[in-house]
Amino acid sequence: MRTFWVLMFVGLLSGCGGGRMPVTQYYKLDIPPAPAPVGPTVPASLRIEPFETAVLLRQDRIVYRPSPVQVGFYEYHRWAEPPNDTLTRALADQLTKRRVFQSVEISDAEDKVDYVLRGRVERLQEVDYMGGVRVQVSISAQLDDPVQQKTVWSNVASSDSVVTKSSVQAVVQAMSQASQQSISRLMTDVTKAVQLNHHASVSSSGSTAH
Repeated sequence: MRTFWVLMFVGLLSGCGGGRMPVTQYYKLDIPPAPAPVGPTVPASLRIEPFETAVLLRQDRIVYRPSPVQVGFYEYHRWAEPPNDTLTRALADQLTKRRVFQSVEISDAEDKVDYVLRGRVERLQEVDYMGGVRVQVSISAQLDDPVQQKTVWSNVASSDSVVTKSSVQAVVQAMSQASQQSISRLMTDVTKAVQLNHHASVSSSGSTAH
């Protein structure tokens, strides 16, 4: 009897065209390369730990929010690689090409460096309420000085971008644009924090010497 119902169900699916499954589409954030270097290099090394992610982002389905209290996941639109990995590399690329530090590496090993940067992707989502469609990207970061055992700087960079076309590809393009804005803000803030900390250390050393 159970076999009969299974065969009948399969026949109904075939008859209404339901036997053909949608093709899964894969996407990747496209973060533009860093601009030309400006300013002097700080004589310091930096280790960036791979960014963590909020709970909703710990899978490969793209997140959308139909209302403030609802969360949805696209079943057939997924990330080709974890977005937190893409964003970690993007920030490392920005800091390397802008020559903020003498050296920049991505690692979670306890290597001896002058600074350690930790980050977390808090939001990377499509928002479908409050009129129109837009995306939200939010990245928190913290810069530590392991030698002095103190936090030099911490902040959250959040950016929104409007989705101009009705497609998931347009959503990912808007996410890329918003991600670039957040990464640029983090890079600028980190640069200022390191320069201020370096100048303070130099001034302190000079005062001690006298």
